[in-house]
Amino acid sequence: MLNHESLRKYFNYQHPTPHGIRERYELSQDLSSKHGLTHADILDAIMTLNKNRYLVLPDSYERHLLEAEHPDHPEISLDNYRGATKHFHFWRYAPDVKLNTTEMSLEDAEKQRFSLKAAMRVASWNWTKPHRGFGVVDVRSGEYTLWPFLYILEGIKMQDLSPGLIHMDSTEGFDVVGRVPRLRGEGYEVVALKNVPYLYSGEPYVLSTQLHPVCQCKWILYGARRADTRRYRPGERTMCRHGVAFYEHLIEDPKERVLDGLPHLTGIINPWWVLKQKTILNGKKLTVTRMDSLIGMLIGFMGVKKAFDLS
Repeated sequence: MLNHESLRKYFNYQHPTPHGIRERYELSQDLSSKHGLTHADILDAIMTLNKNRYLVLPDSYERHLLEAEHPDHPEISLDNYRGATKHFHFWRYAPDVKLNTTEMSLEDAEKQRFSLKAAMRVASWNWTKPHRGFGVVDVRSGEYTLWPFLYILEGIKMQDLSPGLIHMDSTEGFDVVGRVPRLRGEGYEVVALKNVPYLYSGEPYVLSTQLHPVCQCKWILYGARRADTRRYRPGERTMCRHGVAFYEHLIEDPKERVLDGLPHLTGIINPWWVLKQKTILNGKKLTVTRMDSLIGMLIGFMGVKKAFDLS
C-alpha cells in the first residue's frame, strides 16, 4: 500500500518532465514527422509502444484533442479561447458517451439493472472525436452526472493503491460522508456521496442513476462546463476522482453491501501509463484535459470490454 506522499507522486502528471523522459529512454518512436497517419495508427502506437522507448505525438494532436463542435453555435471555435484557457472549450462543448436518457423510467432502471459498468458494456461512440466521459441521467430529477474517463481510472486506482487512506466517517440514509487523500497537496478532501446504491434499498439501480458526489475539490466547485468568461452552466454534476475512489471503497467493504457498479481496470491501464510516463506532445507533457480526451479515444478504439473487466 502506498502512503500519501507516494500516492501523490504516482499521480503527478508533471513528472517525469519531457527532459526526464528523454534521459530515461534514449530511443523514441517519433510520430511528429510522419505523414498520412490515421487516428488508428496513433492509438495503436500508444498501445504497442516498446517498453524501452518513449512516444512523440504529432504536433497537430495538441489541437485535435481539445476541438469540439457546438451544434447551435458553429462560429464558436477553439480559436476563441486564449492559450491558457483552451481546455475550457473541450469541457464546455465536447460530447459525452451518454449511458441513458431522460426517457428511462424508475421501472426501466430496475428492470435493466442499470449501473455504470452494466451500461458501459453496450456503449459505443465515434472515438476519433474528443469526448469528455460517460454521462448518466438521474431518472428521478433528470439531472445529469458526468463521469470523466480519466477520473474513473484515477479513482479506482487510488482505492487499489491506498485503501487504508480512504475513510468513511458517517452515514445518513443513503448519503455517506468520508475522506479521500488529496493528490495535489497534503490532507484530505471531504466527500459526500449522495444516493449510494445500497443493495437493501429496494431500488439500487435507480439510486445508481442518482449517485453523485458533493466534494470540496475545485473540480466540483467550478464544474466541467466552465467558460472562458467565468460563467457556469448549471444542471450538471461531475463525478470527481475522490467520489469514484470513495464509491470503490464502499463497494469493497462487505459490511456496506453496496451495488458493485464500477468496472475493473484491465486493458486501459498500460496505455494510460504510457501517456502519463512516456509521451511528449509538442515538446510538453500531456495536460489532464488532453489525457482525458485520449483515454476516451483509446477506450473506444480498443473496445470497452478490452479496456475494462465489466463482469
